[in-house]
Amino acid sequence: MSSHSDTPAPELAFDPRVPSAARIYDFWLGGKTHYPADREAAERLQQVAPSLPQAARDNRRFLERAVTFAAKTGISQFIDVGTGIPTCPPSLQGDALFYPPVLDVARRYCLGPTVVGIDNDPVVAAHDRALLPRHHLIEADIRDITQVLDHPELVEHIDWEQRVAVLLVAVLHFIPDDHDVHAILDAFGERMARGSLLVISHVCSDDAPPHVVQQIEAVYAGSSSPGRFRTRAEISSFFDGFALLHPRLVPVQQWPTPAEPPSALPVLGGVAMAT
Repeated sequence: MSSHSDTPAPELAFDPRVPSAARIYDFWLGGKTHYPADREAAERLQQVAPSLPQAARDNRRFLERAVTFAAKTGISQFIDVGTGIPTCPPSLQGDALFYPPVLDVARRYCLGPTVVGIDNDPVVAAHDRALLPRHHLIEADIRDITQVLDHPELVEHIDWEQRVAVLLVAVLHFIPDDHDVHAILDAFGERMARGSLLVISHVCSDDAPPHVVQQIEAVYAGSSSPGRFRTRAEISSFFDGFALLHPRLVPVQQWPTPAEPPSALPVLGGVAMAT
């Protein structure tokens, strides 16, 4: 397998003074695991794009629907890349919304699902291990794809001879251009059995005002995970080598069927099958 980049992925150390994409996302989902720096960054982002919290919620619901679809087709193995901070059930968190983890969604439709989460944020890792004991976690950076695929947790719990769903929901826009996203996806694709599913969502620049894109990217540049908008054509290319399923690449609110109008800041999502 060819090297995905000449630039090593940096290790993340916990620093509450530096905003974290995972903790900003948690803030928008109504979670409790965030710090003043995260809230300040979230508020700066919302000043530029007030629809961002709703976009985060829409993206999370897209993940739930994609996992439901995969489980209903008989897939029971899930690799959740950028697994994020779990939100607590309402009984523990008052009026906050509850977004069930991938494992709980899959268990509604298949027996004994296996979920391996991958995240490079130490706060995510700590909370996942504490709150999701049946959820296997790899604390690693997906940009080091060889390390991830050879990790003992993945080797032990994922059978590549069987179908698997690889979930890259709101992840790839945090991989900059000096890392080859296509090489990462190719590495997964080489191992995925026929009928496996690739799930991707990504912020899209096509219909976003350029000054909004620039300001959002500038805020994330000061975080632990700089962000990168991409065009529809660039996002669509991430499914190369897979069969993109109906309705193909659409705003996440409209997958698999139109439900709500797209947000002002479009997030596109799609599900593709390994052939």
